[in-house]
Amino acid sequence: MLVNPLRKLPKRYASGHKAEELRERRLAKEEELEILRILDGGKLIARERSFILKEQPSLKLLFILAIETGMRMAEIHTLTVSQVDIANKTIFLNRTISGDTRQVLLSSVAIEALQKYLPNPDWNDDMFPWASEKAT
Repeated sequence: MLVNPLRKLPKRYASGHKAEELRERRLAKEEELEILRILDGGKLIARERSFILKEQPSLKLLFILAIETGMRMAEIHTLTVSQVDIANKTIFLNRTISGDTRQVLLSSVAIEALQKYLPNPDWNDDMFPWASEKAT
């Protein structure tokens, strides 16, 4: 990367905001669809080839869970299969940033993505073995 993209942000963008100046940015539906297209093997408009993603199914599930549940990245990448309860449409989090436990409701989109991803019999309990602290 030749230019740091963060240099284009306004000065003091990440700090010094007052409570009434809350930053709230939602991903536009077009942006979400474009990211999903690329995660499915599509190529960027300005590129000749698509990205080669070694962990494509995992990355796609991670993205969908982030969008559909609002979970934090640390909560998602430390998920275990046993925390997911598709029958009750919930994920039980025992490692939140505040130290509390909580249940996250799953949308139909998140449930469909989990059902496509979960049936791999080679896994132990790690949802994302490549992101786990236990991974070797």
